[in-house]
Amino acid sequence: MLHQTTPFTWHFTCADRMGLSIRRSRFKGTFDLCHRTQVGEMCWETRTLSSHQTLEQAVTASAEHALVVCP
Repeated sequence: MLHQTTPFTWHFTCADRMGLSIRRSRFKGTFDLCHRTQVGEMCWETRTLSSHQTLEQAVTASAEHALVVCP
């Protein structure tokens, strides 16, 4: 399930997709599937895993990354 936190960002609320989010690029117009990890006490690193033309395509692509742990 997705939860929209800002006009351009959606976060997954299911346990198997924690850390994954979708961001709408204001410049390219794409939906970017991202993975966020904590790298310090107050620091986070966000990496773009893939870009898609629609929100639905990004949600579908998230299934491939759901159980993958990014280093």
